[in-house]
Amino acid sequence: EPYTLNPGFQAACVKHPILQFACHQNPKPLGLGANSGDCWVLVSTEEFADSCLYQEPMSTFKQDGSITYVPQEEEYLRADPARSMLEAFLEITKGLRADASVLTPKVIYSRCQRWGAAYPRQRGPAAPTPSGFEVRGRCWSHRDLGVCLVGDYICPEETQHFESAALSGVEGAKQILQDLGLTN
Repeated sequence: EPYTLNPGFQAACVKHPILQFACHQNPKPLGLGANSGDCWVLVSTEEFADSCLYQEPMSTFKQDGSITYVPQEEEYLRADPARSMLEAFLEITKGLRADASVLTPKVIYSRCQRWGAAYPRQRGPAAPTPSGFEVRGRCWSHRDLGVCLVGDYICPEETQHFESAALSGVEGAKQILQDLGLTN
């Protein structure tokens, strides 16, 4: 039977040298459900991410000054820093778990993604709005389909960051509720 960590919170900002944020994915609409174990998203601190990028850069610089993007390889995504982030999360939640006898829950899947927008960075122009969609604040909406596209890449701010992505999601939810006539 899958183990549920149940540390007593669904999302938290934490003060730790490796982690800054943790979010439980199961409670989301169309989430994994109660009997599927746990799914957590962990966001590292900017300092930890920068140290990882220093060790294994996302780009290489050629002698002619051009930059070549280095793709995210499976080996990197399943190695450290994912392991370091998981260990930090388990350390933080150790005293909060519903079943204190389980020292280390069995991890079925772990993957790390290099998400540059998790930290404030200057950005280029916003992505082009797809056909049939309209810009509605921090999201794009297709009223006929009842769909909103959200994400940091849509936001009009001059800086992309984690908060932009979250605010875009909130804006998209509000627009859908408004289109359904459930709010003003």
